[in-house]
Amino acid sequence: MKQKVSPASVDLDMDWWADKQVELFEKHGIQPWQSSAWVHTHPAGVDRPSSTDESTMQDSFGNWAFAIMLILTKEGHFYARLDFDHEFSWGEKARFNIACDVRVDWSNPEAVTEEDLKQWATEFKHLVSESSADIFVSFKGLDPAEGKSFSIEPKPWFKEEDLFEGKEEDEYVDLCDKHDLDPYDPASYEAIYGYWPGPGDLELVGVTDTGFWD
Repeated sequence: MKQKVSPASVDLDMDWWADKQVELFEKHGIQPWQSSAWVHTHPAGVDRPSSTDESTMQDSFGNWAFAIMLILTKEGHFYARLDFDHEFSWGEKARFNIACDVRVDWSNPEAVTEEDLKQWATEFKHLVSESSADIFVSFKGLDPAEGKSFSIEPKPWFKEEDLFEGKEEDEYVDLCDKHDLDPYDPASYEAIYGYWPGPGDLELVGVTDTGFWD
């Protein structure tokens, strides 16, 4: 899909996807419901949706009758969920989600060919771009390899409205507690979010040298 991304956000171009669905139907007879799946990776970390994933499912797929979210981690762990609308007999409609099992069929070694991989690489370069930034902060810490202090030059990548939302802090702290990790350790951030903390990342989730924000 055409999209703009950062280490902590994704903005799917749903207008592009609507046009693509028309193309898929006209050229290949693929109905829109047959492609109601959002598949993405978490390069490392836990096999569960982040708050960004939940927002994307609500904002981009919330008006679809149903949609599947599939996450694959670098370690090969899957998370899958079906979100769908149900209309009750008295006319009220509600959104539900059901966890799904993932079964990989290895019986067809040619299911993904070298040509497919080359085409996907080309599409990735053409369709995926890095988000511009509106605001940034710097990050300082300790180099775990050298034991020396260091600083990273600010690299803006997140939006102002994404800053200091309590849900980010709560999610990070809860996950650290669940996996017995130290939230002040940048390695814990990497383990959960899949990448080493960038400029302002620890501040973004509410972790500072002196503790958490009130």
